[in-house]
Amino acid sequence: MSSPMFVANASLTPVSVLRQKAKSISKSEGIKLSAALDRTAREEVDQNWDEMVYLSWHLSSSDDSSSVWFSRRNGDRQIHVGAENHLKGDHIKYAHLNHRNSADGRIERFFMTTFKNVGREIAMSEDDLKGIDEKNSLRDRFSILLKKYDDLQETLPITVGPAPAFDFTCRSEEEDYEDFELPEPSDFLKVVVELPEPGKYLEADVPLRAGAEDFRTSVKPMHTHYLYGFRFQKDGSLVMRRAKHDEYTSPKTRMHQAIRMITFLSWTGLQVPVSGGRDNILMDVFDIGDSKLYDHYDVMRDPKSGATVIVNQPYGGHSDINEFGLLNLLKPGTATFQGAPWAALHSGANLLLHTFRNAGADLDVIGRGVMIAARHARGVTVEECDVKARTQPKGANTGTRKKSLISPIENIPFVFEELDISERALLKIKNIPDIETLLKPYQKKKLKTFPSEAPSWAFVDAWQSGGSIHMNELIAAIKKQPYDADLWGMFPVFDISSKLKIELLRRGVAAGEVYLGKMMKEEVGNFWGLLSTRPYMRCMNLLYRELIKSRMTAFAAPIGRKMLKLCPNDNIGIRFSIDDVEKAVNDKDFTEDLACIFEDQDAEDRV
Repeated sequence: MSSPMFVANASLTPVSVLRQKAKSISKSEGIKLSAALDRTAREEVDQNWDEMVYLSWHLSSSDDSSSVWFSRRNGDRQIHVGAENHLKGDHIKYAHLNHRNSADGRIERFFMTTFKNVGREIAMSEDDLKGIDEKNSLRDRFSILLKKYDDLQETLPITVGPAPAFDFTCRSEEEDYEDFELPEPSDFLKVVVELPEPGKYLEADVPLRAGAEDFRTSVKPMHTHYLYGFRFQKDGSLVMRRAKHDEYTSPKTRMHQAIRMITFLSWTGLQVPVSGGRDNILMDVFDIGDSKLYDHYDVMRDPKSGATVIVNQPYGGHSDINEFGLLNLLKPGTATFQGAPWAALHSGANLLLHTFRNAGADLDVIGRGVMIAARHARGVTVEECDVKARTQPKGANTGTRKKSLISPIENIPFVFEELDISERALLKIKNIPDIETLLKPYQKKKLKTFPSEAPSWAFVDAWQSGGSIHMNELIAAIKKQPYDADLWGMFPVFDISSKLKIELLRRGVAAGEVYLGKMMKEEVGNFWGLLSTRPYMRCMNLLYRELIKSRMTAFAAPIGRKMLKLCPNDNIGIRFSIDDVEKAVNDKDFTEDLACIFEDQDAEDRV
């Protein structure tokens, strides 16, 4: 008898020739049957018996007695199947391979199931199904499943951690993932969110796993979800200025989102890729799973292994996952960790971590970090504070300092008398705010975040849908909200002179700069990526083009260069013309040719 055959018979059948021999030895010598069987095996088979027993399987019942486990004697692998009367061919449709850590090391658990939400669909041949149904004992059926287990190990995506339910139709905010002692933080990061009311702000100290300096070095707020609009200060704090608020999210919500993201990054050790590295890592998304799998996901990197880790946060009612089953949307060679719903970054969602199986990322450790981060974030206190009034030192000049613009528009010439009489009347009678008015302190005090819908949206929608825009309505909207640069950008659609268009667009650029405030200096290089900068950039572009068409390339060139400095990614496309514009500054004929090209382009756009 061969060694493998002996192990199969001894571990999977109740009776064998050798077992009968061992029984007689047990009776005659008064020793335990297990000892007699072990001695018989050594005598009858070979010296590899110890190793074969170590790798053999044994049967045990689960706690609820409704199913059984087949486990290797070394404890590293388990196969979970239904009870004897529930193990038929038509009950084996899906499989689920789970890895979890235990006190004795990592255990691989293999589940056979009939539910697509907890397993991946598997192909069973007719012979396999027939063979299972013809077997009379659970052990005999298992011998067939053992072969299928070996075939499926490399094709099934694995899950990591406690065996998850993958039931996204029901969820509980109060459900505990597991009991564990919350580790103490090594450091804290001060986070500040300025409120719209002058002199008021929100403040919180956020617990970190490592030092605050290490965190500041590894995190780029402008590239990080929920930290967009924040900026590290010289004192080490992370601050969001009031000018960076949008109309959709309250300051309090922005603070809590920032706390969740900071704790998440710190306690998991994950990083958000930037620049070219992000483009490369995004390619991994669809190598890990089908597009139907993802909802509110972030792509991150594990710096220890270099592996891609996708933080996927599907809602409980995610139709595709509920329809196809989670594991059916994952690809072979991948690993997934399911966390408790309350640990998700996105409110009301579930939490899944995906990576490549052999990429080196330890999802057990990262997943535990996710839970720790969520618990720490819950314990952070957010306080509303007032800035103490600052007193002027004796002899200080309390006069008003004239505001100067950063945008290169102050030297663009404008002579009121050169306009025709109707356009002069328009500026005077309608009292359209000029740059001096926009810069006055009393006017700036009226500055507020745009309402839920910026005033310019109605005009843009009307124009794009082929409707008409009335000059009086546009002017009234500007007087109501003079800092919406997109409103000023609507003037070129009217039949007015280029000189008036340039002046009105120049005022629009100034208005946009006042609205952005400190962002003009603090976010150089990030423009257009910040939604609040886009009206300013669009108005600048319109002014740039109007100056070129008016043969004023000497004033257009600095504006083009300024836009490229503010937005090196050049989302508007200035790089395609700036060299020609600078060349045209000292070439009248080329200036004329360039102006004609821009006039033709704008004429085509209008058509």
